[in-house]
Amino acid sequence: TRQDASERIMERLEGINVDKIRNDKAREIFPDLDGNGG
Repeated sequence: TRQDASERIMERLEGINVDKIRNDKAREIFPDLDGNGG
């Protein structure tokens, strides 16, 4: 159904958001992860 689809999209967006937050945290802890030598 349409609602199932939108819920799935929201779940995916939340997952992407969590990944982004995790990456930002990792970057704070390991600044050289950016690949620019920190």
